[in-house]
Amino acid sequence: MTDQVTPVGLVWGEVEERLNGYTCLWQDLDGLHVTGPPQSAPPTSILWAWPTGASAMSEPPAPFDEWDPQHSLVGDESALAGSQPSWAWEPAIVEFDPPLLRIRIDGDHAFLAQCVSGWVAPAIPWGDERQIDGLYVAADTRTPDESADAAADRMRKLKWCEVREPIPVDGAQPVSFILPATLEGL
Repeated sequence: MTDQVTPVGLVWGEVEERLNGYTCLWQDLDGLHVTGPPQSAPPTSILWAWPTGASAMSEPPAPFDEWDPQHSLVGDESALAGSQPSWAWEPAIVEFDPPLLRIRIDGDHAFLAQCVSGWVAPAIPWGDERQIDGLYVAADTRTPDESADAAADRMRKLKWCEVREPIPVDGAQPVSFILPATLEGL
């Protein structure tokens, strides 16, 4: 990961130029955006970007049939009843060229981080349970003639994944990146 600090207001064009060829995800007062780079710094704190047309997926295996001994109490059968099955799974490491980008906007500055490789794990989909009440999709993300409700339903059903970069050798905090697990529905 490289972290570059750029003044937002004066040189957003430089940031926008780095985003050329990328699809961006951010949320602001206009709603959820999944579209090309914004022409000016959006009023948000985080913007994720991936090369247009890129996706990645990693499926976890089924849980073990055995109980995790760390979560059970010896001799207390009632503790086993509430235990969750243990998982033993290491996500795949994927290389990204061009890299994934994450831009953190903080006041007058933008902090650009890029990911050239990382562990890919599925993100839990929003699904039909409507965990995100009031999800509003910005007009630039809706398909022609798509209603706001239909766009929100489409976005809830999209599959996403999270990419976690390896722990940087300089001891910095690793960054998580978001990208679609499938392009279907985007």
